[in-house]
Amino acid sequence: MLPLPVDELARLCRLILDAAGARSRELSLFFCSEERMSELNEGYRGKEGATDVLSFAQLESRAAAGDENLLGDVVICRPRLEAQAEVFGTGLRGECARLLLHGVLHLLGYDHETTEAEAEEMRAEETRIMAFLEDWIAG
Repeated sequence: MLPLPVDELARLCRLILDAAGARSRELSLFFCSEERMSELNEGYRGKEGATDVLSFAQLESRAAAGDENLLGDVVICRPRLEAQAEVFGTGLRGECARLLLHGVLHLLGYDHETTEAEAEEMRAEETRIMAFLEDWIAG
């Protein structure tokens, strides 16, 4: 069910955490079906249908995020990842990096749904770290 080998996913996680200034932090990464993602999205966010990535933070605020080693869980919908990789032309590595990064930033307290200023801050951090990941994505 994994889109990439475990060692490559572990390296990607480490690169993202390092680039985000969370070098000593840990997270759990899960890949699931659209059906399971739909259940999670409805159960935890009250939103109908599947989404591409969800994050479940160990702690709820960015200020508290520095207090614990375990950031939380990132759940990626494998069918969505594959479809988006094709539609966006990013390949599995690029789309996996994009979705994982998005989820990790949420775990670190970034949000794009509350204010435009916060959304801009998150987009800027995504852009910065995706540039850092270019060599990994290229394989």
